[in-house]
Amino acid sequence: MLEAADGDRPYDGAVVFVEYEGRLINDDVFVRTTRPDYFALTSDILTGIYEGVQLMEVGSTYELVMPPELGYGDEPPMGTSIRPGSVLIFDITLNSFLQQPDEFLAENAELEDIQVTESGLQYRVIEQGSGPSPNENSAVRVNYTGTFTNGHVFDESPDGGAQFNLQGVIPGFSEGIQLMEEGAVYEFFVPADIGYGENPPQSIPEGAVLVFEVELLMAGV
Repeated sequence: MLEAADGDRPYDGAVVFVEYEGRLINDDVFVRTTRPDYFALTSDILTGIYEGVQLMEVGSTYELVMPPELGYGDEPPMGTSIRPGSVLIFDITLNSFLQQPDEFLAENAELEDIQVTESGLQYRVIEQGSGPSPNENSAVRVNYTGTFTNGHVFDESPDGGAQFNLQGVIPGFSEGIQLMEEGAVYEFFVPADIGYGENPPQSIPEGAVLVFEVELLMAGV
């Protein structure tokens, strides 16, 4: 333990947000993050990382010394300085992890200003609009920021807004924008089953709740 903390420990399968440096016993650094990385704590990752991060509290930094059988064993990745049988050393800081989706949605739904639709979409009205509302076939222009439930930004619109047809976006996003009037600002909480489902893009963890703050600039363009 390099730095202790009193935060929560992640659960098996949690999506964790970490910063790390990986090196060999000769201090040759083979990987280093320049910004927080995130991944699910499952058996698909290195066994030593899977085991070690579950011992950590949010805010702590640990040094994990991994025997070959908990690292890459005799099959290290190509193009690195790692050799078969290498001991790996990782300095890891656990920044946060995502709350279990069902737990987050249940707690969020109890907030006074949250409304829930029949599909399970949750939303908050930040500012009411006064213009027309789009329909499922509309092309719209919006400002938006997409985050995970820990506030990590995974997507945002360019300056001047993004323009698209509602038929071409995830169901929860389309449904939410149709609730808005032009000029409104809403916050949406999109469960995975009306988001990307079981086949999300690489940047979206499977099962993650997506949070969007959206300003509807034009309801039909």
